[in-house]
Amino acid sequence: MNVLKYSQERFVAESGDVLGQKDVSRMERGEKNPIDLSIAKFFALLKVAGWTIPQFEERTGLSVPFASQAQAEGLEASSYLTVSPEYLEFPVYAAASAGESMPEPIEGRKAYIPIEKLREKGVDPRFVVVYRVNGDCMISTEARVLEKNIVHGDHVAIDTRRKPRTGETVVAWWPADQKLVVKRYRVEREGIVLYPLAATAPVLVLPHEDDVNILGVVIWREG
Repeated sequence: MNVLKYSQERFVAESGDVLGQKDVSRMERGEKNPIDLSIAKFFALLKVAGWTIPQFEERTGLSVPFASQAQAEGLEASSYLTVSPEYLEFPVYAAASAGESMPEPIEGRKAYIPIEKLREKGVDPRFVVVYRVNGDCMISTEARVLEKNIVHGDHVAIDTRRKPRTGETVVAWWPADQKLVVKRYRVEREGIVLYPLAATAPVLVLPHEDDVNILGVVIWREG
């Protein structure tokens, strides 16, 4: 969809970070159909582009299955009224990577994880917690286009019973700064090291286990 009037960075900023740069990049390359965006992301796209739904259809040649945001949200909400045995519903907690206190559930926000995905990883649903990522500490310029890259606004689910192995992504509570972080994990001679994909984001070197509380290993993401 090569119709965007701004750079990718500005488009993301103008959307209030509702859209991620990965979303914009994939749409520009034709790898992502805007209709497949979440409702919030789709209408953020329209807002930044300055389009109505008819203008979007005219300029992209795509057909939109709803006439307004209210109708779209109604259709989305009604789809959750039917309980599917193939998915489990989890509350979503705020601020995995930035926040002044331990997170609280986000009102009205749920994540739906395929049961088969949990079975594949040997995860007990009773020990699954889902967070909304706030920040871009897992993003690098080279990694922005990767399908499995974690970006601002994504949901990540952790297994709170699993002990991390080197190279795995974890959600951790960092008492020194009173915030949650989402980073990769490894153990070195100097202690536990939590490192990002972004070269400009900080690496945390924690000599003692008491310096950080590993809440769990990321076993699923959605974005």
